[in-house]
Amino acid sequence: ASSGVGGIVNLIKEHAGADYAKDAVGTVARQYAEKDPKSAMTWASTLPATAQSEAYGRVFREWGRSDPTAASESLNSMPSGPAKDESIGSFSRTIARDNPEDAATWAAAISNAQQREAAQIEVVQRWRGTDADAATQWAAANLSPEAQQKANQPPRWDRGGGLFPGGGGGPAGGGPPGRFR
Repeated sequence: ASSGVGGIVNLIKEHAGADYAKDAVGTVARQYAEKDPKSAMTWASTLPATAQSEAYGRVFREWGRSDPTAASESLNSMPSGPAKDESIGSFSRTIARDNPEDAATWAAAISNAQQREAAQIEVVQRWRGTDADAATQWAAANLSPEAQQKANQPPRWDRGGGLFPGGGGGPAGGGPPGRFR
């Protein structure tokens, strides 16, 4: 990293435990991971525990897009805990459209029951976009009836109700809540 980027990374690290810095931690982690995911992981490990989950989640979201094999190898070496659960959730959601079976397997590995169910629901929602029958069969075999019902709903970012009348985030709706397209 250049001294300019290094300075920003260090500044964010100094404030990472504060509530007001959560978005900045996520943004830096994402941008860092786009360039060097392994270094981004190292940086995330130096953050206060309250910021690690956010940072790791963003790192694995980006890393899952660029090199899912390397990301999964790194996930396997992480110690159990909230940061690993967040990382697995982000990773499984990222790979769900292209590799839903692996995404479902990863989501099932989340130790926190609420996070695991939420990740599994989102994986099934994304899976439905590519193979609705397989997604339905997997959900029936692995999710509670209540979770199956939630999995039948559109993904969070596609339900509308964002900032604009069309739903979603942009003026025509359909985008991530709170973001313009």
